[in-house]
Amino acid sequence: MGMTGSGKSTFASRLATSGTQPIGIGNTLSSKTTEIAFYETSSTKNRRVLLADTPGFDDTSRPDTSILQSITLPLFEKHKNGIPVIGIIYLHDITNPRLSGSAVKALKILQDFCGKENYPRIVFATTMWQDAGYSPQGEIAARRRHAELKRDFWDAMFEGNGGVLCHLVDEAGSARKVVDHLLDGVDALRWGDRDRPLKVLREMGGNACIEKTAAYRCAQGEQRLAVQLQGQRREKREGGEREQRGDELLAYRHEDCPSLWVVFKGYLRQRFATR
Repeated sequence: MGMTGSGKSTFASRLATSGTQPIGIGNTLSSKTTEIAFYETSSTKNRRVLLADTPGFDDTSRPDTSILQSITLPLFEKHKNGIPVIGIIYLHDITNPRLSGSAVKALKILQDFCGKENYPRIVFATTMWQDAGYSPQGEIAARRRHAELKRDFWDAMFEGNGGVLCHLVDEAGSARKVVDHLLDGVDALRWGDRDRPLKVLREMGGNACIEKTAAYRCAQGEQRLAVQLQGQRREKREGGEREQRGDELLAYRHEDCPSLWVVFKGYLRQRFATR
């Protein structure tokens, strides 16, 4: 899981041995992955793993509620058929200079999606290190952002209970290590905690109704807030434009027509003087 453009499909392509469809890797602002897709691979521990490549949050063409639904419903069907979600790998682009409001919103959705009891089954992996390391200064800045993400957001939001925080380079060996980190973390849990259903799946109960889940309400609330803030920014911008037009009109009256103003003042002076 992760934001649009964080490298989820690239990650899946490094590991997939078979899947439901060819892996599309996007290079634009819109998400190339529009529906969840499953790909089979194996870990270095000779365990079969089914990777779910999900659509990214903050897509330019879809609201997050729609994206969340397209992720959750297929996982719900897998869950009903006895295939549990054992963990989540959340990807973040390390070249982003700061964690945007949209990225924080996606982490909030992730909290409600998983549930606090499942935080240890999340691995947070930073991507695009090959782009950050073109210069020594770029790599130093990326390592500083990596430490800040862990201290200020990851540990703070997930109360230090999240899984391993690791960085990912663009190669199969690195991607496989991330999967192994996840499996090692799951194996270290008590037996009953290893395949505990995600919070969103428990809340859905026996039907595929996602609208009543905490994750959906979080996405919906953040969506409404974004619309509200967008409206406030538009009103502020339009107010500034009205004020600017008023200033331009005053400038026209006092600067472009000085002779008319002088004549009018002379007329008033003369009229009151005759009285």
